[in-house]
This record gives sequence, structure tokens and C-alpha cells, in this order.
Amino acid sequence: MGRERVGGAVVLHRIDERVPDVLRLAAATVGTGAVRRTATVGGNIVGSTLRCLLPAALVLDARATVLESDGVREADLAEVVAKRPVLIGLSWRTPIASAYRKLPGEAGGAPPLVVASALHAGHGAPHLVRVAVRDGYEVLSGAAPGGTDADETLDALRGTALGELPPDAWDVVRPQVTGLLESDGTD
Repeated sequence: MGRERVGGAVVLHRIDERVPDVLRLAAATVGTGAVRRTATVGGNIVGSTLRCLLPAALVLDARATVLESDGVREADLAEVVAKRPVLIGLSWRTPIASAYRKLPGEAGGAPPLVVASALHAGHGAPHLVRVAVRDGYEVLSGAAPGGTDADETLDALRGTALGELPPDAWDVVRPQVTGLLESDGTD
């Protein structure tokens, strides 16, 4: 585990400040302490129907290293979720800032809403805001230029797959994106 990578066999309770806040916070919300001491990064993303880490990995623009019958290779997360190979690890670009929120859920009820977001440096272009939301069992994500006007960024995000989200999900997305854009650039 390091600043821009984590192994698939790392148990969730071992994820610490060496990774971006969005991934650390996501890992901290998975199940109980007993679950976090046995559940792994790879198991959560590939083997779990809830995939609590997936929104965090998506906003980090993570790439997966996977093991398949023909060897080890790099894959994007959509392929990993669809094909379910052995996940060896994740790597990503460190964001300027990131955020994560998991709403409370009811025991035995639908999975709670999860919102993850990250602000990435633009490298000669405007910054980029990535947002991923787990609503029930579905994960939607989108990206938009992240300037100083949060309303413009939110409008652009509504033009992505995130536009399908219900209004109550936007009530969580809106302050998270606004907070990222107002952040002091620390994660």
C-alpha cells in the first residue's frame, strides 16, 4: 500500500492515511470492525454486490492490475466489475482533494446511498471533478471541468450519467462538489 496504489489482498482495516481520503473513508464504512478485518480490497470490488469501494476507486480514476488465465494485465474498472477477474491491485493519480459520504441505511433494507468525489489537477487544462454515486446496487459516475463556479460544474455533471440520479442524491452531491471546489487543495 502506498500513496498511489493498494494491493487487492489488503484487508480494509489496514487502509490508512497513505491513500486518498475518499478511499480511506470508503473502507472505514464497510460493515463492522470484524468485517473490515477480513474483507479485502479485491473482494469488495470484485466479489461483493455492494462494492462500497467502487465509487471511491472510480473518482480516483483507478486502474486495476488483474490476473487472468493468460497472465497479468491492466484493466479499467468497468471491465473488472463485468468480468470479475482476480484483482491484484489498484493504482490511481492522487487528487488535489477528495470526499466520501455514505448515508445511514436500514438493516435489511436497500443499500444506502454512497457519494464519492475527487478534484484532479488539470495539467494545462481546467481541473476535473469526478463524482461516483452508488444508488441501491447501481453505480453511476461522471466528470466535469472544475472551475470556480460550482453551479457550472454541477450543471455539467447533470449532463453525464449522473443526470439520472434522483433529487435526494443531488442533495448529497451538491455540497460535496461545492466543498471540493472551495477546498484549500489538501486531501
